Amino acid sequence: MLAASVVESFLWLHLGTEIGAFPGTASRDIYQSYLRPFFRSLLSTDAKAREEMEMDRLYVAHSEISDAMRPMLGRFAFVLLEKAMRQEEIFSSEQAKFSRPERLKAVFQTFLILYSRLTSRRSVELFTYQVNFADAPTWRQNWNKPCTAKEVERADIEHSSISSSICAGYLNLWNYAVKLMMTEQNLRGNAELAADLFRLTDRLKEMGRWRINLKHLSSSERFDDVRVRIMEKLDEDAKDDLSRICVKEIRTSMDNAFSFWFSAAPTPVPQYA
Repeated sequence: MLAASVVESFLWLHLGTEIGAFPGTASRDIYQSYLRPFFRSLLSTDAKAREEMEMDRLYVAHSEISDAMRPMLGRFAFVLLEKAMRQEEIFSSEQAKFSRPERLKAVFQTFLILYSRLTSRRSVELFTYQVNFADAPTWRQNWNKPCTAKEVERADIEHSSISSSICAGYLNLWNYAVKLMMTEQNLRGNAELAADLFRLTDRLKEMGRWRINLKHLSSSERFDDVRVRIMEKLDEDAKDDLSRICVKEIRTSMDNAFSFWFSAAPTPVPQYA
């Protein structure tokens, strides 16, 4: 999970540099000093595989860690990962090709702040790990423990049960997805900005999808388990007509927000050990 988080940070750096939110020289200095050695460390330790790569008979000598990221990352992200592992130029590769990137600086910076706040939350990190990386026994042990609405509400403030943090992480991701969707909808009427905004939000969605990896069947099933538990609890607490209307609106909002985030995501396929 740590390696995927570093790759995600690199993707934000790459996108921000293209838009002009980050100075190109500073971005390249950061990449050379910190990220270039990291990507080199992802190569296989197998001497034969590395020799094959150096002789261009193998494009990239993947390690187990880098190869595991293949189904988690979007196409452009994995292309950049492989180029970085080969120590090739990356800032001019896989660009979104905005027509006027300077107009996107404010929107990009807003979502960088929102996403930074999102990922700094303990609940989001626990959700990401438990849904995507925990083995089946660990998931069952943690998820099968009941939690209260109060525990979910305070999951980012105090150390409560892992199941409450998983639920809180889901709700925090929903909140971010709603903001991403509403930003695109609110600016859609701007004809000059629409095409660039679509490219930006599409790239932001793809960069964050690894946190709910619907390409992996077990992750998809766990995500659905969390969604069902939250909705069942909301239905259970809805005691009058007004509450039931609110729950219906929440359900619709969740469905729309996550459908927007995962649009164009591949259908889950079985994974075998």
